[in-house]
Amino acid sequence: MKIRFGYVANALGLWDASPSKTLTFTRYSTLPKNERIEKLKSITAQNLQHTKRILYYNIAHEIELYRLSSSLIPLATHPEVSWDFLTPFKKEWDEIGSIIHKFKLRVSFHPNQFTLFTSPKEEVTINAVKDMEYHYKMLQAMNALDTGLINIHIGGAYGDKNNTINRFHQNLKNFQTKLRSI
Repeated sequence: MKIRFGYVANALGLWDASPSKTLTFTRYSTLPKNERIEKLKSITAQNLQHTKRILYYNIAHEIELYRLSSSLIPLATHPEVSWDFLTPFKKEWDEIGSIIHKFKLRVSFHPNQFTLFTSPKEEVTINAVKDMEYHYKMLQAMNALDTGLINIHIGGAYGDKNNTINRFHQNLKNFQTKLRSI
């Protein structure tokens, strides 16, 4: 039996290497319009650079498992902020993907507890799909769809396990159909 250890997002052994630096929507809104995207790009560039540092740290310490930060891209799924977080960072995504492949790292994402495919509330499911698309696009940008994982919360039963299971199954099928179009 082979036991592999990993951890979530932050390598505490590295100084100033958080891959989850962020920008709140409130702060974003106070910035002049011509500075907003540049601020998002600056933070994203830093998060991607820190992710590369962490991956190399993991390789040096023979840590094969790593859960990537779901907060790599600030405001990526915010309904009032729409920006291309892939194209400007194609080189960085490719580099991260190359590191993952070269060293056979097992990476994953674990969207937050609000990413649910079982909720009876349609807006919760719509937001879950947006969040999953965001994570999928990052794995796709890293060319890690074949090896990367996205772990999700199933959520509560909402008082009716059978309906919840059916809702989860249908929402997951709908999501898979949508992914084929991305």
